[in-house]
Amino acid sequence: MATGSVRNSRRFRELAAVLKERLQRHDISLVGGEAEELLGAHVSAVAAQLRVTERTVLATYVSEDTVTALAERFAEQKAEYHEAAEAAEPVMLDAAGAGHVLAALGMAVKLAVAHVEETRTASLAVMTDAADGIVSIGAGLRTAGPLYQPVSGCCAVCPPPGRSKASRRRVPAASSW
Repeated sequence: MATGSVRNSRRFRELAAVLKERLQRHDISLVGGEAEELLGAHVSAVAAQLRVTERTVLATYVSEDTVTALAERFAEQKAEYHEAAEAAEPVMLDAAGAGHVLAALGMAVKLAVAHVEETRTASLAVMTDAADGIVSIGAGLRTAGPLYQPVSGCCAVCPPPGRSKASRRRVPAASSW
């Protein structure tokens, strides 16, 4: 990652502002400091590849055109992501499957939060994707109809279509999904 001295330079701040503006043109929203993180990662990678200092990279190899190309690449990646997400087949989840997915998303968020200081941009991306997944599952569950019915102080999870009532799982009424 770009060192503090390079990040504190006027040139770096100007190029980070250009990157943020170019990304906004492509309808890519950033959280505070994310443009600096992205530019810093690029400067560090180029410096390592060329075996020169980050200051040399910033002065010699990174221009507004470079930043524009970087923003365009991010826009291409965004389009590829949305294309792949739209092409994906929906997955049918029963209540247990939804619980497993929600638990996995929760663990991913916990890990991202635990490492947010070292990997701020990646952690925020993981949290955003997890939130999208949780919202999608919540919306699906909302329209799926009742998943449980109260039975004398307990909840009986409704069986999937085709399974007998005898196969219902009993869970305590106070439990949460």
